[in-house]
Amino acid sequence: MVASVVLRISENKALIAGAFNEWHDVIRRGADVIGSAAQIAGTQVRFRRIERHKKKRHLDFWIGSATEAAVQLNQPGTVGSENPGTTLAIDVRKRRYIIRQGMLTGNPPSNRIDESEFKRRTGLTPTAVTVGGKPAKKEWHIVACLDGGSDAAIRKSTAEFVRQCWNARTFGRQAADDQARLTNLFGRSERGGWYDIDPALTPTRVLRVQGYVYECLEKVLKASGITIDKPRHAANYEVDGTIDAPAGPILVEIKTGVSAADVYCGVGQLNLYPVVLPDLASHARILLLPGRPTKYLADALESCGIELHHYELKRCKRRATAVFAAEFLQRCGVSPKRIADLIARNRALP
Repeated sequence: MVASVVLRISENKALIAGAFNEWHDVIRRGADVIGSAAQIAGTQVRFRRIERHKKKRHLDFWIGSATEAAVQLNQPGTVGSENPGTTLAIDVRKRRYIIRQGMLTGNPPSNRIDESEFKRRTGLTPTAVTVGGKPAKKEWHIVACLDGGSDAAIRKSTAEFVRQCWNARTFGRQAADDQARLTNLFGRSERGGWYDIDPALTPTRVLRVQGYVYECLEKVLKASGITIDKPRHAANYEVDGTIDAPAGPILVEIKTGVSAADVYCGVGQLNLYPVVLPDLASHARILLLPGRPTKYLADALESCGIELHHYELKRCKRRATAVFAAEFLQRCGVSPKRIADLIARNRALP
């Protein structure tokens, strides 16, 4: 999506009409015909013009084979106000933006979604907008910038906004054929133990280190009334854990090494899981490592919006245990008193 800017809702009817015509032509040129609809090339986003609005560009957008719209993006009938759900805004450099309110009306996939719920479900931050020289009363999000970029960028930005609306619509439930693949299942809690490699000839026993780390974390959090679950995609992609922290939900990826490969793998998983499991879109993302990676990797993680926390891994012949850093436990919602007690008993790192 386009970076945050300060926008002014346009009051120029001709400018608005021209912008919506141009935007519609751009996405139509980069689309494949699918029956009576069109699909933005390289995406699952489909759209159809609502024919009863002959003189305006009113479009339904949905995902894949869904039978209901994720969102309507309509040329406004009223200009220079916040009454339409979609309109045109201008920045100080006269660049034009299609913008839409962060609210979705009710339809079969979901009930009405208000602005605060839209933000929670999508993780999107509203853009600063003024109308008539005053700050807008409603919350607005950029759909696409029509100037300064390529047609492909306009299509990509539009498709991404539609996808976020669909995620909000289907948040926490199964809806439409394509969303069946995104059903949120729950895997069993991990457990320590052993498993065999090539048992037919020369068995090799491998300690389930990560299972023991999960066990230790689950035990610490449970004692403080904090739950950790393991959401799983219908195709069996399984996250390491989601933590219901008081300050907001957390998606955590646990690694048992601190090599560059461990970090790369963890970052990829933390970026991918919120896409295949839309419920995770608004979760904070934490990579939990048994130590600290190089400063370069740590700095890179921060720029990716991923929090880095650590634990101390203790291995013996028969099992492994984990001692978590006080900062991480506090981030999960464990009370300072409880953390102090764990440190005193050598079950947390100061």
